[in-house]
Amino acid sequence: MRPRSTYGTGHLSRIPPGHALTAMQRHHWISVLLVLLTIAAFSGVRHLEFVLWDDNKNVYENPYLRPVSWPSVLRFWRAPYFTSYVPVTRSVWAGLAGLSALSASNVPGAPPDPQVFHLANLAVHVLNVLLVFAILRKLVDNDWACWAGALLFALHPVQVEPVAWVTGMKDLLGGLFGLLALWSYLSYAVAAKEGATAGAGRAHYALATCCYVLALLSKPSAVAVPVMAWVLDCWAVKRPARQATLALIGWVAAGAAAAVLGGYVEREGVEATIGTPIWPRPLVAGDALAFYLWKLAVPLRLAPDYGRRLALVLAHTWGYLTWLVPCALAVLVWLRRASWPLLVASAGVFVAALLPVLGFVPFRFQGYSTVADRYLYLAMLGPALALAWVLARRQSKVIWTVCLTALTLAGLQTTVQTLHWRNTFALFVHTLEINPNSWTSYTNLGAALKEQGEIAHAMTSFRRALAICPDDAGAHFGLGRILQETGRMEEAAVEFRAAVRSRPYVPEMHDYLGIVLGTLGRNAEAQAHWAEALRLDPEYASAHHNLAISLYAQGRAQEAIEHWREALRVRPDFARAQRSLAQVLEAEEQARRSE
Repeated sequence: MRPRSTYGTGHLSRIPPGHALTAMQRHHWISVLLVLLTIAAFSGVRHLEFVLWDDNKNVYENPYLRPVSWPSVLRFWRAPYFTSYVPVTRSVWAGLAGLSALSASNVPGAPPDPQVFHLANLAVHVLNVLLVFAILRKLVDNDWACWAGALLFALHPVQVEPVAWVTGMKDLLGGLFGLLALWSYLSYAVAAKEGATAGAGRAHYALATCCYVLALLSKPSAVAVPVMAWVLDCWAVKRPARQATLALIGWVAAGAAAAVLGGYVEREGVEATIGTPIWPRPLVAGDALAFYLWKLAVPLRLAPDYGRRLALVLAHTWGYLTWLVPCALAVLVWLRRASWPLLVASAGVFVAALLPVLGFVPFRFQGYSTVADRYLYLAMLGPALALAWVLARRQSKVIWTVCLTALTLAGLQTTVQTLHWRNTFALFVHTLEINPNSWTSYTNLGAALKEQGEIAHAMTSFRRALAICPDDAGAHFGLGRILQETGRMEEAAVEFRAAVRSRPYVPEMHDYLGIVLGTLGRNAEAQAHWAEALRLDPEYASAHHNLAISLYAQGRAQEAIEHWREALRVRPDFARAQRSLAQVLEAEEQARRSE
């Protein structure tokens, strides 16, 4: 006889037939309430603009999205773009850019509508909230406790960064497919434990595996999902560790391959941290965990750049002590593992989701900070499960009152925090209030000032960034652009060279240095930098165009024509390349006729 499920109210086999409709109605209205509260807390996103913090590179200045075409979408699947390989996310951005073009009053070349992207972020977050609720229902036998846990995931202020930031779609999609993978895997694990048919188990497992692969292609840090699944399998479903391990070996292999690829693609910026000795990395990881626990408890003074860099952590005494906090909590939970298995699962899920970004392996953003709010997005499943477990275990009006009060305050704080993302100026002025040494804030403010024509103020902002971090490539590049546009080519070349030294893996910086060197008559150097840009990205259309102009000026017409054609293959709407190629072909034709 098949045993009854003990893994949550989501299993209708536990509900008497006469009450099944009532239970389904309850789940329906709880879901509706979750959706409405999430939308209410994040309603301000519809008024947000793009921000000059990767939104420009990923979306509104991305040449492959203006206009969108099938070849441009396929390009994201063939090769990395902007130091990352996330083809699922970039394909979604391409779809949103196409949708935005339809609503842009049919004006050719109109910039994308940020509202389309922000509302899409919110929609994905709402889906993730419902998935968290579904997962919690498999694990905790109390619908309203699961509702509170899902609401914590939905409304906690640390979730603002991935939801309010267009580039945060990577975290949201990685979370969406990661949560789908976990939900499907739990269905498989529960079915296997209860002796369900092999066919049903294989279907759940196949769906989970597909979702995991999509999560990896949305954001590489989803490599942590198998560890999260293993923790839930062992401590929530309570299957033997050997069975869970065997079921997840394939996932681990896929994750390892993705980690190797991600490490190669995102090598830019890692060189700043790769030399860190191995011995302090556990200290940095412990400090990051302590920081995240503090932000979970007191979600105030949130910002995209905390400036909590490796050197800062290791230069202060507290950097050698903060690890004691998560260690003490881990010991407490482990000592009570027999009576608190779901709390062990909650803690394990939280830590597992953060493993790729704790600093054991260097990653790009460590050059700015070892911590970031967006890294907590999927990890928030752990606190959500812990809250649901506590509320289901302790049926107390006092506890519920405290919980609902805290969730209300969290929702209000989320609404306020969202307003800081309304534009580049608001975001980075707020960041500087929290971290006055945020050179990236000065760099991005300089770029925004330059866009508005405030050249003098932009130069001041770039120089403030360089006073804090002399190697900041973005500030050198921004300053070089201003100097180039004002005709100060020698000074511009100095700044672009500094930018290239700091970020030798960015083709755009080689391209602009080549332009300035070409203007100064240093054609050999210029061509070398354009060639390097094309080595880094063989489909970098601007470098093809600039190299073609230089080659044609040297009488190498056939080579120039090949580069122009390659530029137009990549970007069929590249007007400058179209004009140049047409003029050259006409001149070549006239030359042949005159012969």
